[in-house]
Amino acid sequence: MNKFWKKSILGLLAIGVFTTTQVANVHADNVNFHNTSALSPNSKGTNLEKTTTANKSNGNSLNQTPLTKNSYLVVSYLPNKSIHPYTRNNTNQFKRNGKVIKNGTTLKAYTMIKNGNSTYYYVGKKQWVNSKNVIKYVLKHTRYNVLKNSPKSQQYYTSQYFPVFAPWGCASSALSMLMKYDGTWNKVSGATDTAKLTYMQNNLPRNRATGGQDGDPYTGKGFTRVILSYCLMNYAHQLGDKKIKDVSGISMNNLKQLVLANHPVLYYGYSSYNGTGARNHAKVIFGYSKKSDQFLVHDPLYQAKRFYKGGGGRNKYDLGPISWVKASSVKSEFAYKGGNNALTIK
Repeated sequence: MNKFWKKSILGLLAIGVFTTTQVANVHADNVNFHNTSALSPNSKGTNLEKTTTANKSNGNSLNQTPLTKNSYLVVSYLPNKSIHPYTRNNTNQFKRNGKVIKNGTTLKAYTMIKNGNSTYYYVGKKQWVNSKNVIKYVLKHTRYNVLKNSPKSQQYYTSQYFPVFAPWGCASSALSMLMKYDGTWNKVSGATDTAKLTYMQNNLPRNRATGGQDGDPYTGKGFTRVILSYCLMNYAHQLGDKKIKDVSGISMNNLKQLVLANHPVLYYGYSSYNGTGARNHAKVIFGYSKKSDQFLVHDPLYQAKRFYKGGGGRNKYDLGPISWVKASSVKSEFAYKGGNNALTIK
C-alpha cells in the first residue's frame, strides 16, 4: 500500500471516530443515580441508590441530538412498578434488554433520538428509555428555589375547608394546587373556584378496589384511606391535566433536585390530626432551600378562621398552611404502605 492511500484511510478512520457524539461526564451534587446495568433480567427493580459513571456514547451517533448539560430523567410510571430500558441497533430498532428500572429512579441523560412518533433518551450502558415514561429536567445547581411569587404567597394555595368545606377532601385540594401551577385549572368544570372544587370533590374516585378514596370527602363517612397516587393521577388526566405524573419511589435527594428544577411535588404524609399509622394526608411542596435543608410545604388542612400555625389539631405536624419544613421531617412522612406516593408535573 502506498503512502497516499495509507494516509487517506487513516484520515477516514479519524473522521469516523470523532463524529461519534461525545458528552461531558458531569455529576450533580447530592444526586443519586441508579446503576441499571446491575439489574438482572429477573430483577423486580430493586432501588439501587449508587452513583455511577455511565458510558457517554452507545457507539452509534446516527441521528442523535445531544441534550443540555446536566439533563436528568425521573421514571414516572406507577408505584412499585418498573419500566423496560431498550437497546438500539444501526437501523434504529429498539428492543427491550431484559432489565428493568423502578418507578421514581433518577437517571443521567446524554442524547435523544426520534423514532417515528416516539422519542428515546440515551442513559448510558447502551441503554435507552422511552420519553413517555420519564420526566426530563435540567439541573442548574441552584441552592434555593421557590416556585411562586414569594415564599408567603398564597397564589396556588387551596384549603379543603374554604370555599368548599370538605374535611376529608385533601387530595382534591392538593391536586388543584398542581393544576393551578401548570395552568390547567381552567379545564375543570365550573365558572368559579367554588364550583370547580365542588366538582372535584363530588367526582373524586371512590372505588377502593381500583385505588379510589375509601370514604366521603365531605362527611368522612366510611373513611379508612385517602385516594392512592396513581388513581389521583388518572383523575387529573380525566380533569384535563395530562401533565400530572406519578414519581412514587423517588429518593429524598432526587426529590430536592426535582423541586430545584421547578417541579412541585404532591406527597402523602401526616396531618395535624393524624401523626401515626397510615399517611392519609396530601400536601404539596413548592420550594426547597439547600442552605437550611427545608421544603416549602402547602398544607390544605387550614381554613380562613384558623389560617396559622397551631390552627389545626396541634400536633407536631400542625405547622400552618404555608411553612418551611425540615427535610428530615418530610422524610419521616414520605412513605406509604406499598411504597412512597408522590405526584409531580411533567
